[in-house]
Amino acid sequence: WARISIGEKQAVLIRKAGDGTTWQLRLIWKNSEGFEIDTNWDERHEYTYKGYPGIVELKIDQERSSDDRLVVNYFREQQGARKSTMTESGDLVVYRSGTRGRQLVWFQEKLVQDVAVGEALYPDEQLRRFTDRRLWLFEKSAERALQWDEIYW
Repeated sequence: WARISIGEKQAVLIRKAGDGTTWQLRLIWKNSEGFEIDTNWDERHEYTYKGYPGIVELKIDQERSSDDRLVVNYFREQQGARKSTMTESGDLVVYRSGTRGRQLVWFQEKLVQDVAVGEALYPDEQLRRFTDRRLWLFEKSAERALQWDEIYW
């Protein structure tokens, strides 16, 4: 499944690993500012964005997941300028939708984002918390796993 939004694009692949009982999720996420992640089926992926380290974790809750939906513990952390750190966290639900399941819904009911600046210029900049929702809708690209350059964009 893939999606395009202004300045970014994502692809999601889902499979059952090994003995067919353990779900795996792969996220590929790129934006126009050089942000690039490919989790490559790993639960934890380290990356670099604008010279600063970051991590993204997508840990599937195997007990709460089923053939109809995946429940994922989502966490992302990004270091930045002035000793800043941005974290995002929240449960994520991924499920098929639409005609014959050709759409994929990525929904985070409560996405918490904290931004802390170690070298703050004023007191209100030291720590900020935002709570939001994230809804991404993906379209199925093919019946087989495609290479990144084969996706329809």
